[in-house]
Amino acid sequence: SSRANFCIKMQLLVRSFDTRIVDTGVCQSAADLKCLLATEDELPLEDIQLYNGPSLLENTIQLGELPANSAIDVIVPVLGGKVHGSLARAGKVKGQTPKVEKADKKKQPRGRAKRRMQYNRRFFAVVASTGPRRRGPNSNFKPT
Repeated sequence: SSRANFCIKMQLLVRSFDTRIVDTGVCQSAADLKCLLATEDELPLEDIQLYNGPSLLENTIQLGELPANSAIDVIVPVLGGKVHGSLARAGKVKGQTPKVEKADKKKQPRGRAKRRMQYNRRFFAVVASTGPRRRGPNSNFKPT
């Protein structure tokens, strides 16, 4: 059987500035997908790199031959030789973190009272540690 003209029509997840689904009937090769991205996202055609997982896709690769439910990352190298990460994931963590307003806190003691509090915390009220390692002052560990 001739595999060159046998191409399964399926949908691929393409992660560029935004995530979109591209039909392999519309873009049959990696070169076709690069042309589509160059026009829709206004990216320089010759600099676009397509990755399926860790592997770089050559222009001649038929997209229909990729595994089903494949995700393609679009990368445009930055001047100076550095390859910028996937544009789709830029700012991902900050964007999905919910905004929480700062809570009102009790004022910290000043001067002699602050030193007294530090002394009591560090030397006087020593917690019996579990295990060989001493816990740091910022540990949230509560012994049961």
